[in-house]
Amino acid sequence: MKIEDTEISQRLKEFVKENGGNVSAIARDCDLTIGHLGDIIRGAKRISASVLRALAEKKDLNPTWLFTGAGNMFLGSKSSMPDKTAESANLIENNRLKDEITGLLREKVQHLEQELGKQTQSHQEMDHQFRRKLSKYESKLKGLMKELGYSDEKILGFINDDISLTSLLDDARQTRQVKRLGKKSERA
Repeated sequence: MKIEDTEISQRLKEFVKENGGNVSAIARDCDLTIGHLGDIIRGAKRISASVLRALAEKKDLNPTWLFTGAGNMFLGSKSSMPDKTAESANLIENNRLKDEITGLLREKVQHLEQELGKQTQSHQEMDHQFRRKLSKYESKLKGLMKELGYSDEKILGFINDDISLTSLLDDARQTRQVKRLGKKSERA
């Protein structure tokens, strides 16, 4: 291998790196076999005119740069930057989309937090109304039970679930029976 072949091999390696580093993709794009292109890149084979033409036409490789190192790696207006520019553009677009999605998610979270706040407030209002009504009914129930002659102890026992409604009804029946018997004995 001559020194110039080593330089060509080195520049081909740079070219492959600038084209994404995938030898098989370059070979496929240029209708070359991977083995043949790999041999040329390693310096095991010299580059032929047909391979050089394929790389120039399909991948925009500048033959002058390949052989001498002078000029741009790529022919025409293409430089080694388009891949990086495209990559930068993709990153910018990805960041824009990420920011847009993040903004939408923040809006949704705020909306859900507002709805939760409304539901919590509504629940608290309903709980307050329920407790107020329950307190009224307890007061009315205590009054009615007092009228029926129940002691404060039985009333509190019933309200605190220590005494069942069935037990109170049984007491009420017994109380009515005692009162009836008392009225019958008074008449007699």
